[in-house]
Amino acid sequence: MVKGANAMSWQRVVAVVGGAAVLSALVTGMVLSAPAAGGVITVPAGLATSNPRLVPRAEVELFGLLNRARARVHESPLAMDPHLRSTARALSQDMALHGFLGHVSSSGATLLQRLSAEMRPGTMVGENVGLVPTVEEANRAFLASPVHRTVMLYPAFRYVGIGITTAGNEELVITEDFAQ
Repeated sequence: MVKGANAMSWQRVVAVVGGAAVLSALVTGMVLSAPAAGGVITVPAGLATSNPRLVPRAEVELFGLLNRARARVHESPLAMDPHLRSTARALSQDMALHGFLGHVSSSGATLLQRLSAEMRPGTMVGENVGLVPTVEEANRAFLASPVHRTVMLYPAFRYVGIGITTAGNEELVITEDFAQ
């Protein structure tokens, strides 16, 4: 992570883990008012659905798994933030509706733009997204990927919002939005 009021550092990773999970992470140490970095990762998922359903039970389950992973490395638990959760849910629904996996919405809104109304300038944020069959597989895949694991366990993060929707027959679209 880059530190400093005007510093911006983006790392993007897309990974296929075990042929079953597709993941992407975006980590940034920046001010929310900074311009977005160039380049967009969008993975066509081919699972567009006209009626994605939120899965609150799965969100709660993933939240528990995330905090257990943090406890194992002696990091403070995260608190579920309703604004981050709303933003994460909106991206998951958008990805499910339009059949993609990425950090930019179908309308072109970046992570910074999606969070700017909810977070104060200078807030460090991160995001993990995934397309997986189960919450347990998502957690295992995120922890197996060094960048996703860094986002999940980053000591400065104190809040998370998790949004999970259905897509296709047996898939879950997952967004984890993190903030200081």
